[in-house]
Amino acid sequence: VNDARTMEKTLQELGFQTDVLIDGTARTMQSAVNRLASQLSSGDVALFYYAGHGVQIDGENYLVPTDFEGNDEADLKYQSVPASWVQEKLDNTGARLKILILDACRTNPFRSSRGGPGGLASMQGGRGTFIAFATAAGKVANDHVEANNGLFTEYLVKALKEPGQSLDEVFNHVREDVDKASGG
Repeated sequence: VNDARTMEKTLQELGFQTDVLIDGTARTMQSAVNRLASQLSSGDVALFYYAGHGVQIDGENYLVPTDFEGNDEADLKYQSVPASWVQEKLDNTGARLKILILDACRTNPFRSSRGGPGGLASMQGGRGTFIAFATAAGKVANDHVEANNGLFTEYLVKALKEPGQSLDEVFNHVREDVDKASGG
């Protein structure tokens, strides 16, 4: 919740219109993504930021809603929101730039032999899509529980507030700062 509120404030300061969902259920998460997609048109810049629990199953990333009540990976797949669905919804809008930020690299509590490594799987963005993760593919993020914000969000906000940087420069700074602060 702190990460979402901090990002909301930062993005508003940078001129973005924001729509924040806190503690989203599967239905409210899907509605929020549909609402975002419906407001976009060609030439727009869209930013989707997710801070919460996420898992990968068979190379697919899933964003876990607060109403998840499953017992295994099959439940995770069918009661969560696929990150690829979010990406596709944004891709279909024709927005000039789509930025997906997933601060959700977590372990899978139901990990079976087919579940793959911990953390989230790599995702490929098409033309005009930029995808950022809180940590490398297959790794688990540092929650930075002793601070107000997660480690990734703390450094993302800092980098976003530095004027004159390209998108790549922002995320390169974040990567370097997180790597240093987390000890790799």
